[in-house]
Amino acid sequence: MKTKLLFLSIFFSIASLAQETPNSLKLNSLLNANKTITLPTNAGFFTKHLGFQPRPLDCSSCEQGFYFQWSQSSDFFLNFAQMNDGSESITINNFTKTIVAGLPLGLQFNQSNAEECFYKFKKYKAVRYQESYEVSDTENSAFMVVEFSIDTIYYKLSFVNDDLLTGIVISTKPIE
Repeated sequence: MKTKLLFLSIFFSIASLAQETPNSLKLNSLLNANKTITLPTNAGFFTKHLGFQPRPLDCSSCEQGFYFQWSQSSDFFLNFAQMNDGSESITINNFTKTIVAGLPLGLQFNQSNAEECFYKFKKYKAVRYQESYEVSDTENSAFMVVEFSIDTIYYKLSFVNDDLLTGIVISTKPIE
């Protein structure tokens, strides 16, 4: 349950740094020949390829008590966490309306949709379902999710804006 809460809080956390376009993060520089990000890794890998320092954010279930966030926009960011149980996770979120390419597995923010992704990753036993999150004390909102694993890496794709991809979680452990 703590892991699920961490992923949801990371997913909906918003950084407050100087505005730049999402494409300025050079995400494609993180991808290997298979168009994925290799795990396990470390924060230095992201800093080297993204070209700027992250900010640490508190996390009681993370090693050292924090995870790292790289962001140059309040609507677009990448998080990397090394958990106390030895697992690692990467979260990439885009809350802009901009189409962003260069993502793992050939995905594009605000272009890839839940149905296409479900069928694209069906051979990896993809599962499609709906999750909700609390907007206020009296209101919840829902978003579509597609989950699957390739070898020992687990993926969770979130589709919020008109059923278009807005979030990716990549983990070495099943995502709860």
